[in-house]
Amino acid sequence: MVERINPFHDLYLTEAIGPDSFVKLFSPIFMSQGLALYQPGNVILKGLQGSGKTMLLNLLKPETHIAYYKQKVEFPVPKAYRKFISAGINLRKSGIAEFAQLILPDAEAQDIKENALYFGDFVNYWVVDDLIRSIETVIDLNDDDFASEIGISIDKTLLNKFAHKLSDSLCWLGGLEEVESIESLKAQLRDRILNYRNYINLNIDSLPDKIKRTKTVIGEPISQAADLMREVGLIQKETNVFIRIDQYEELPTLDFSETDFGLLCQQIIHKALSSRSDSVSYRIGTRQYAWPSEPVIFSTTGILELKRDYSVVNIDDKLRRSENRSTWLFPYLVEDVFTRRLQLTDYKFYKKGKSVLTDAFGSSMTAKLKAEHLVINEKSRVNILKFDPEWPSEWNDYLKKLSIVDPMSAKLGEAWARQKDIKKRNIVFNPPKEDSLPWNKVYWKKERAEQALTQIASRNKQQLIWQGKDDIVGLSGGNILIFLFICQHIWDSWLRDTRGNNEVNSEILSPIRSEVQTLGILNASEEWQKKPIEGKQSKKRFSVIQQLGERYYKLLIDDLAMSYPGRNGFSIASYDLNRNKIVKDYLKLAVDYGDLQAIAHTSKSKGEKRRKFYLAPILCPAFRISYKHTKEPEYIKSSLIETMLNNNRNSTQVNSSLKNTLNNKSELTQQQEELNFTDKPE
Repeated sequence: MVERINPFHDLYLTEAIGPDSFVKLFSPIFMSQGLALYQPGNVILKGLQGSGKTMLLNLLKPETHIAYYKQKVEFPVPKAYRKFISAGINLRKSGIAEFAQLILPDAEAQDIKENALYFGDFVNYWVVDDLIRSIETVIDLNDDDFASEIGISIDKTLLNKFAHKLSDSLCWLGGLEEVESIESLKAQLRDRILNYRNYINLNIDSLPDKIKRTKTVIGEPISQAADLMREVGLIQKETNVFIRIDQYEELPTLDFSETDFGLLCQQIIHKALSSRSDSVSYRIGTRQYAWPSEPVIFSTTGILELKRDYSVVNIDDKLRRSENRSTWLFPYLVEDVFTRRLQLTDYKFYKKGKSVLTDAFGSSMTAKLKAEHLVINEKSRVNILKFDPEWPSEWNDYLKKLSIVDPMSAKLGEAWARQKDIKKRNIVFNPPKEDSLPWNKVYWKKERAEQALTQIASRNKQQLIWQGKDDIVGLSGGNILIFLFICQHIWDSWLRDTRGNNEVNSEILSPIRSEVQTLGILNASEEWQKKPIEGKQSKKRFSVIQQLGERYYKLLIDDLAMSYPGRNGFSIASYDLNRNKIVKDYLKLAVDYGDLQAIAHTSKSKGEKRRKFYLAPILCPAFRISYKHTKEPEYIKSSLIETMLNNNRNSTQVNSSLKNTLNNKSELTQQQEELNFTDKPE
């Protein structure tokens, strides 16, 4: 029997597990996009929530590298890049947010600035302590081969020599007393950190005077520690020292009570990057919306320069599909991630081919097959058509007969007739032959197939069908978290569907029924729909997304001639966008939070630059529109989006409007009853 668990229950598994399990779960396919992390120079690692930033940064940790070495698994980084040691701080887990507790609503600007300097001092002490811990982790392994590969000495006596030199360094501004051993150095570093933790958690009234007088300059102690490690021989001169600063997006959240404390903390981090030190290289993990377009350096008017002070690795861009599908990495990545998750459970699939995803979910149905599944009897097939009262009866009869045999073709034939306008053109109708249907041209049909499905489902008050490998990968939109989120909900639906079925065992779980997949995907989409409630301008973002979803559903079902099948997205001219700052800022925010996807494209008008926007694919099932883009989107003016921004409806109003097209009983409830979920025994 299959153990009744959901292998995708924990979406953030790679962040919570230890190094040994990390080796089993991490996909080396991911590394082709992250090699810049192993070369000198500061790197900003940007990505949406769950895109894999923390996972890539965790691969830099010595514990992770050692786990690969012990398990005799090839470390997923070329040997030429393996000479490195890293240390870092996770801004959320280290308690940075508590620094904001020190800021009172009436705080003076100088007090706020001083607290930002305390933040920088805290980061210095934390990272230096972690760098020492990283070196000790390698030394404790006591393996010459491994140490040689990464360029680290395992001579413990060098630690005391390093500690003495570091404590004498002027970079501490008198904050450290002279030490003779590594243990006494670590004790002083951790005592400083403990004082900060007690202070920011309001356990003590004030910081010791010594800390107030000896605040360090961000980055200087870190660079000095790396230099002295090289000087005493703890690390080789060519060994890179990478400093991880993860969850940078926590810093903007510290701006409250109308203060700039979070902004100043960001600028402190920027100052560390601005030193252009050869000693260390920083790796900053951040969500898209948090990294500023102009990263100002603390206490200056200077701005970090892209390519000179830092480079950017944008995970979302690298994993999102481009025009050339053959270069799309994401399908290979999710195939590997899916397989690795299952290997931790008892679930197995018959290997019918090279794709476990296809074995589990099957191939996605063609549009023609989906149409046939949406209309299960003769009455519902005829019902998909809407005739013009002035059309010739021969034509109507022909379409009716065709709908019973091929509902997709009949629906496209109706649209073709409306475009040709049979009555006005006085076309003498002669039924076309099956092998020469005028609406059967490859591109004409391809561009309208998804709109036809939307209209067919709407006419019969059905949900669209979402199933199979291609739909699941496409709806994930290049985001590994969304892929796992979809798998989680499909698996939950499957567990409910097979509840009490003793014939389901670890060898015959293939493929999951399409009805079960559709229900799981709908649940995932509706739950994801609520996510814009989080973050900046959350209410406006939520409202506009709902309005866009409603708009495109209505436009697609009302356009019976299918003359504009690209209406599941919109395009705005660049000049229009640039002169409307309100809309431009909103759209950037929506893209940075993952509500929308944006792509530059060539306009129909010669020389005009435009930008097109689409809903995140995962949102499309909830609005019953396709995630596929086969035709130019709707050309609009920025004023339309501005109107939506001003029409800030709440979620209750939006959901009520959207469900006006449904029966009294929701489609989701109907499908649950069809699956007999409520009747299955525990």
